Amino acid sequence: MGTWRRVATLGVALAMVALAQGAEPRRLGPYGEKVLVLAFSPGGSLLAVGAGDRTVTVRDVETGEEQWHLEPPTGSVVSAAFSPDGRRLAAGSADGWIVVWDLSTGQVVWRGQASTAAVLHLGFSADGALLLSGSSDQRVRLWDAGTGEKRATLTGAGRAAAISPDGCLVVTGGERVPLRIWDIASGKPILTFLRYGGTALAFAPSGKLVACGRLGGALALWDIYTQEILEQETHERWADVTAVAFSPDGKLVAVGYGDEQGTVRLFDAATGEQLYGWAEHRGAVTAVAFSPDGRLLASAALDGAIVLRELEESSPDNGREEGG
Repeated sequence: MGTWRRVATLGVALAMVALAQGAEPRRLGPYGEKVLVLAFSPGGSLLAVGAGDRTVTVRDVETGEEQWHLEPPTGSVVSAAFSPDGRRLAAGSADGWIVVWDLSTGQVVWRGQASTAAVLHLGFSADGALLLSGSSDQRVRLWDAGTGEKRATLTGAGRAAAISPDGCLVVTGGERVPLRIWDIASGKPILTFLRYGGTALAFAPSGKLVACGRLGGALALWDIYTQEILEQETHERWADVTAVAFSPDGKLVAVGYGDEQGTVRLFDAATGEQLYGWAEHRGAVTAVAFSPDGRLLASAALDGAIVLRELEESSPDNGREEGG
């Protein structure tokens, strides 16, 4: 099922997790023709859903009921992020537009076109002052989150991007673009790992590790302090990685894949062991996300549905696969 080639320097305790007893996965939707992005609010009670039919909705996590139906961008919604205080929501479209809403009123704070390229990634800085956008033109742009004024452009960054938890760093990469760590203040790259690109990236909550999903289903962790890459040893070729996320405590990594079954796998971040695997969608997975308390794992796919899995700390049967 796969393990890391080297784990001794990580010093992370083995993750113990299981499915909540008697809890069946909950399905929300389908919403629109396909769900392309989802994001939990900082409080965990709301879920932002962006779809291929240009809809942006904010829904109650427990009931799936629509709380807001927001004025959409001009194209399919391919990225979304809540501000750290949960008061604003940003969404990016396939034709390069960014819209930021005030969730107390549902009104647009600002909108602007980053470029003609799809805005594939969005993230706020820890203080909510900056908004990061990563586009398919391999550029990362930094915006004043309140006004929409552009602050900086990082060129040659790749199609994948993620902002560090403290809002000081950005990791970027692509299928044929090396992993780079950028300093937001200077707009300059400070670390480069030439051997690796990535189709999906995520920072661990500690800011120390970066999860890198790749073509062929490979997963790796990059320790940006020691420069160590921990590669997953797999015994079979999986579909390309399309989404990756760390749990809030950093002990788990959720990975979504581009196969027609919509496979999601859950791994131990310390050992690389697969803890669980599910195939509960009909179409490639487009997003995975943990709730802020780590009790829910959400996945979205091209079938337009969202699947919510309840997790609890326990002792799992490692590598268990379940069908949907």
